[in-house]
Amino acid sequence: MFVVATILYLLSFALCFIEDRLPRAVRVSALLLMAMVMIGMSTLKDIDTTADALTYVEYFTNNDDPLIELMTEPTFIYLSRLLIALGLGIEVLFFIYAVVAIPNKLAVITRLTPFAFTAMLIYVPAYYLLQDVIQIRAGAATSFLLVSLYLSCEKRHFWASLAFLAAILCHYSAIVYFPVLIWANRSLSLPLRLVLGSLVPIGFALYFMGMDLLSFLPSSLTEGKLDFYKESAETGDGWSSYTEPHKKIYLLAKCALLLICLLFYGTISERNKYVPSCLLMLAASIFVSITMARIPVIAGRVGDLYGITDAVSFTFCLYFIRPAWLVRVGIALLGLWVMWLYYNTGSFVV
Repeated sequence: MFVVATILYLLSFALCFIEDRLPRAVRVSALLLMAMVMIGMSTLKDIDTTADALTYVEYFTNNDDPLIELMTEPTFIYLSRLLIALGLGIEVLFFIYAVVAIPNKLAVITRLTPFAFTAMLIYVPAYYLLQDVIQIRAGAATSFLLVSLYLSCEKRHFWASLAFLAAILCHYSAIVYFPVLIWANRSLSLPLRLVLGSLVPIGFALYFMGMDLLSFLPSSLTEGKLDFYKESAETGDGWSSYTEPHKKIYLLAKCALLLICLLFYGTISERNKYVPSCLLMLAASIFVSITMARIPVIAGRVGDLYGITDAVSFTFCLYFIRPAWLVRVGIALLGLWVMWLYYNTGSFVV
């Protein structure tokens, strides 16, 4: 699987340098081919070696267990029951989630940025491997969040709301997207840009003081939950990788990206109308990832939900940094770093 993912990454790297000159038919055909390969990988992954896969097998086969019903969204439960009734296996479930998630994401990415293959240099290593291969429910949810974001920006609010509801039905944590849905594509005034930029130092200040967002809630609302979330970092499921944000190169790169894009906001917002929403998502992802790092389940789940627009946001650098080839090489090196870590750790530790 990792070999195929590397080939997809290298293909994206090769095409990103000529994507401005490629005919639309060629771009669409290449993305369709890549989508088919990614769907195949997500469907035929090795259950014994892919993180979370055995858990999904348990949920699938024991979908009538009251505890599993309580923890898992109804869409997963009823879909599992339907497939079992039809005599089908969990591979079909993986296929359905992949078909929902991957084409949706690629379609919206091509609408949010004209530099789709450059965006793939971040999407493939940072989010495809994490969400669409491993966390399949979150992968489907983030695909609908992207659709909702795009429709909100196009002022198609009814359909955006339906897409948001679909995201929640795929994964309950998608509810945290609601504030962005309300503010989607509103222009970022100078005071608001200053607030977004200040989230980076404020977030690190809170982290080093040992505080998180839940510290500001009444203890009656968080009692018992904090211990559960903190203990999850020690269960060996990979969440501990989120506990040291100041050492995560990918997160630090996102911080730099946010501050630079806010500085050149006027230039990039004139060339891409989706910039305000993407920067709001980027700022929210960064702030949650930093401030909730001591509760890594929340930092990872919520930070990655907001972070689904990262691939688009990194392409904004092409609007104001020259030469463009150097920007693409820089983005490619960051993606390569993520791929290398994934290969060496088997988890998303960036």
